Amino acid sequence: MPSDPHGSGAPGKYGPDSSPRGEGSGPLASPDTDSSLTVTPSSDAADLARARAQLLGGAKRGAGGTRRLDAPSLRQALADLHEFWLTTKATELGIKPDCGFALIAVGGLARGEMLPYSDLDLILLHDDMDPAVVSEVADRLWYPLWDSRVKLDHSVRTLAQALQVASTDIPAALGMLEARHIAGDIELSNLLIGGVRRQWRSDIRSRFDDLITQTNDRWVRSGEIAHRAEPDLKNGRGGLRDVQLLSALSIAQLTDGVPGLATASPEADLAVAHRRLLDVRTELHRVAGRGRDQLRAQDADEIGAALRIGDRFDLARTLSDSARTISYAVEVGIRTAGNVLPRRGLSRLRRPPIRRPIDEGVVEHAGEVVLARDARPAKDPALVTRVAAASAVSGLPISASTLGRLADQAPELRQPWPKEALDNLLVVLGSGHRAVAVIEALDRTGLWGRLLPEWGAIRDLPPRDAVHTWTVDRHLVETASYASALTTRVSRPDLLVLGALIHDIGKGRGGDHSVVGSELAIQIGRRLGLWPSDIELLAQMVRFHLLLPDTAMRRDLDDPATVQSVVDALGADGTLLELLHALAEADSLATGPGVWGDWKSSLIGELVR
Repeated sequence: MPSDPHGSGAPGKYGPDSSPRGEGSGPLASPDTDSSLTVTPSSDAADLARARAQLLGGAKRGAGGTRRLDAPSLRQALADLHEFWLTTKATELGIKPDCGFALIAVGGLARGEMLPYSDLDLILLHDDMDPAVVSEVADRLWYPLWDSRVKLDHSVRTLAQALQVASTDIPAALGMLEARHIAGDIELSNLLIGGVRRQWRSDIRSRFDDLITQTNDRWVRSGEIAHRAEPDLKNGRGGLRDVQLLSALSIAQLTDGVPGLATASPEADLAVAHRRLLDVRTELHRVAGRGRDQLRAQDADEIGAALRIGDRFDLARTLSDSARTISYAVEVGIRTAGNVLPRRGLSRLRRPPIRRPIDEGVVEHAGEVVLARDARPAKDPALVTRVAAASAVSGLPISASTLGRLADQAPELRQPWPKEALDNLLVVLGSGHRAVAVIEALDRTGLWGRLLPEWGAIRDLPPRDAVHTWTVDRHLVETASYASALTTRVSRPDLLVLGALIHDIGKGRGGDHSVVGSELAIQIGRRLGLWPSDIELLAQMVRFHLLLPDTAMRRDLDDPATVQSVVDALGADGTLLELLHALAEADSLATGPGVWGDWKSSLIGELVR
């Protein structure tokens, strides 16, 4: 396969006055003498293939006497192997300091994240060398890699050509932002690495919208890792590409580095989430025997066991937690970057953002909900719920700094909650789909778990049947969102949204989740400060939330005994019946497409009548 030198019209040794170099009779003229190097074929392709096979051959413990490397060790060993081979081969070809050639890694090798069957991404950079010499050196470098069956993604460019590509191609620019010198002229490598970064910083204002558009398009194509049965670990929302995006925003000086998160789980910071995804993808390659980004359901048990996580459900829960941690960090990073960028056009003539009061201790600033200057989180226990309610009502996100400050300083709410705190929670739950983002932000920063400690058992818990779209915790939030649209149909809208939020709270603990959940509903109701009669009604909602759909779908509605069984179970409580009717609809709508339809609606409606 011929290499592509991409022409030789760029200036020579970093300046316009240099002439093409390397015009000796061999593949690469020595920079120190007039003689040329002679390169002879070697068995290096076979050596590389054997070494790779030895590393990958230990996929099964003890195979061939080879110790099975864990995922991080395997990535490091593969990176070391390929870098050693490349530096050795480069020396053999005369790619040395001050030779006018530089071998540069991008992608996984540049990051030190070499996966078993990922591409080897390389740039052969040259200082306007003779095209014939460039072609021969490139061929002698690439062919052994192809012969060893390495998946090679390569380019051959001058400095000017590489910078031009980075200036017009965002994916290429993102790759070159991570570039790392491997061999040859380090000054030439540094000119590219530094040049790409300076160019990225200077051009980010004009490229930011395209960057975000491409990111959103990728998310639409690949979906959310946290809620896909077979997620795309690389391209999905909350995946490895999103960590790369965070790094690019940091290099552009739009964010303060890759942010850490004070999360509900002490281990669930961004670095740990990133490593978990890498480990799963490493084992996915090893199990599949080829490069793959999408985790197939049939491989999940084997991968979970290899990583000592557990079965496929444990693996799904780990992936959901990691992906949601990354996804939230990306959301914050993009919002922060957008606020940092200078405004364009007529918007530059407008006044700077002002702080508009929303509630006590809460203001709007630059499109976010933030704390007022005089707010004192340590002395204002209800401030967390007040901030959440302000975000839900306004539709504005809570700023990351505000969430961090609340996580650090806000005290626990006393029990029972003050009425203001309960009212604020009901405002959030009554805000429809806006509640999803508010609760996710609180949960990713550890605040939601303080309000509802019972949430920990269902956080990121995967569903046990395929009809469910969401994890259990997200399903509850979605149910509350749908229930908020049905509040005009019931006499107790407050209990409807509360019951929707906790109807599956008993899952993840063993036993009948309806029975377990009803007991938890009692302690939750007491904590929230509900009246005893309302606590009992809430517990009954959780206990019998499946009664109407199960009866309507499985029993003969023409049999008087069927209706009587429902009356007996509910104690002829009309308020409970109307709440369960609305909850059944919201629960079905939040389960997945097609679960709620005219037929199911008519059956439950007939039963209720």
